[in-house]
Formats: sequence, structure tokens, C-alpha cells
Amino acid sequence: MRRAIHVVSLTAGVFIVTFLAFRVAKVRSQDPPARSFVATLSETRYKPDGSTFTREDVLHAVRRDRSQVDVFRKELPDRSGWEYLRKILNVSAGVDVMVEPATGSAVTMPMGKKQLELLTRPALNCGAPANAPTKTLLGYTVVRWYKEFPLSVRAEEWRAPALGCYALYDRSEMGPKDGPFSYNVREVLFVAEGEPPLTFFDVPSDLKERSPSQADSEFERLFPGHHLYVEGGARADQRYYGSRQATPNK
Repeated sequence: MRRAIHVVSLTAGVFIVTFLAFRVAKVRSQDPPARSFVATLSETRYKPDGSTFTREDVLHAVRRDRSQVDVFRKELPDRSGWEYLRKILNVSAGVDVMVEPATGSAVTMPMGKKQLELLTRPALNCGAPANAPTKTLLGYTVVRWYKEFPLSVRAEEWRAPALGCYALYDRSEMGPKDGPFSYNVREVLFVAEGEPPLTFFDVPSDLKERSPSQADSEFERLFPGHHLYVEGGARADQRYYGSRQATPNK
């Protein structure tokens, strides 16, 4: 039986696509200054036959300094309750933090100079061609961005320049174009402009700092057969320990 992975969205699918997408975009925006906001969205993952694999609600918030947080409401594997897992990109502190309440873990990684630039200086026209299609979603003008990646991965995003190029709708496909392929859809349902609460970005002092594999082991200890990370955190450990050999601005 395949091992259950609790935090799919932090290790695969749309987050990989989004990271690759911003890597290929040219930096130095001439768009209007981005605004702080809080958005609610749904993320649905579909199997190749079109049936729903998973669906979850996500809260996304962006501060004035371009720090970001995603809050995921996830049911615990033993169905004893829910937890609110957070993925924080703190620009002012220069760190990437995962807050995992079930294990009482914080996984902290320094952010490099390039990652900080991508967060604070969105690409011109959100990385889309000058003649890319535009439309209106939730009252915001959005521009279509599309890219094909290796390993049969394709991504389409409708990005809002006024919100720092945040995608109000995106769809990523994984598999051959002629099928079958699985796909993810993230759709923003509501946007409220204004500075988000500071508590969204707080990391409780009673959490224990752990590497990805240590947090994964603790999660499996509490919930046998279930994991936080693909491959038990082995790949994430490479970044975790590697980042400690460099300063956040390298």
C-alpha cells in the first residue's frame, strides 16, 4: 500500500509549477505597486479520469513588505480533529517557515537573494507576453500566463498585476497532452484588500525546530503510515541543511 502523504500541496503539484513559473519570469516590474490583501481559494486535484482526488480550502495573505502565508485546513489522519498548517515566506526576516501544529514543529529555511527578489519585484506584465489575453476576475484585470515544462507539465495562470501578479485562477496539468493526465485547479473565491493580521505570520515560541525528515518522523510516530513529505523529507532535507551553509542573501 502506498504511504499516505498529508501535505501534498507543499511538495508537489501546483507549488512546483508555481516555483518554476516564477523562475522563468524576468524581474523588474513596471506595473503599479502591489497591494496587501487576504484571499480565500479552493484547490482541487483531479485524477486522470476526471474524478476528484482531493479538495481543500486555503487562505492566502500578503503583507505590505510582500511577505506571504498560506493557511491549509487539514483533517488529521486519525480523524480526531483538524489542524491549520501554515507555510510562511517572511521577507523581512528572510526565512521560509512551515508551522505544523500536530507535531509541534517549525521547519525553517533561509531564503536566498533570488527568492527574495521574486517575491518583492514581480515580473513585467506578470511574465506574460505583451500581447497576452486579459480579462476581469473578481473585479481585477488579469493577464494570461502559460508555460510548458519538462516531464509533461503544463501550467496556465490568470495573474493580477494589482495583487503582485497573484494568480486568481490557475490550472496545472501533469501527463501527456493526448492523455490521460491528472490536473490541479486553484481558484480564488474572495479578495479583501488591507494588511492581514500579524498573527498569520507568528511562529509560536513553544514549537520545536525540526528538519523536514525529523518533522516527518514525528508525524508518522503520531499517525502510523502517514507522512508530511514525499520520500520522508529526504529531498527537503537537502535544501534545509544546504541553506544553513549560506547566508540568506546569497
